[in-house]
Amino acid sequence: MTEKKLNKKLIVTTNFYGMTDGQFISKTSTMAKEAGDNPSYVPGLNPTPGDVLTVIDDLKTLLKKRADLKQQQKALTKNIRAKKDKITDIFTSKWTPQVQLAVGDDLGKLSKLGFGAKGLFDGHSEDAGAKAANTSPLIVAIDTNKSMIHTLRIVNSKSGRAKLPPDARRIDIYMSIGDTEPVDFHKLQYMGSAKRGKKTIHFEPEDIDKTVYYIAVYVDKKTDKPISQSMPKKSKIIVHD
Repeated sequence: MTEKKLNKKLIVTTNFYGMTDGQFISKTSTMAKEAGDNPSYVPGLNPTPGDVLTVIDDLKTLLKKRADLKQQQKALTKNIRAKKDKITDIFTSKWTPQVQLAVGDDLGKLSKLGFGAKGLFDGHSEDAGAKAANTSPLIVAIDTNKSMIHTLRIVNSKSGRAKLPPDARRIDIYMSIGDTEPVDFHKLQYMGSAKRGKKTIHFEPEDIDKTVYYIAVYVDKKTDKPISQSMPKKSKIIVHD
């Protein structure tokens, strides 16, 4: 019996689309093994079927590690939730009654400790104690991971959150390059406003190896004038990869 041949040109495909990891491993392993068992079909395959089976074995190992890590992640997530529940219970069931008894009607102490007062404020940045007029922007980090770029991260000094206080319109950023620490922002270079507690500054090649100081300033929502400023924050040296 003569083998039937197609009249049209044969186009070879792998048909890997839509496979699960297990199906992919099974199919490619079979294909590589068959190629190795039948070397006369395609002589001199490069890479060799043996090389391909080695890569497939590496993939099996990685998939096994990933599965193990997923199980570890599930266990860690369960433990994290348990710890958060324990901490919440301490603050809610144990500390709150003690704070209520000790602080009484002193809203200042309550706000300082981060607790809320029902009907007055919730202990977050919107309460009176965390207004821009009573606090300041705080530059908590300057990321220098990218060449000739600094990324500032700013939070409220009382709330510890990036969200603006209710009386602030924006955070303006000022900068000076040099070894002298500035006292305030008025004579510094204006670099624009931070967005959601973040500001990226780009430098020129001539700035490499120089020291930078930054000051962040809250601007009043009503008057559009400065309310309070951060302490000068010294950056790391401007670097170039």
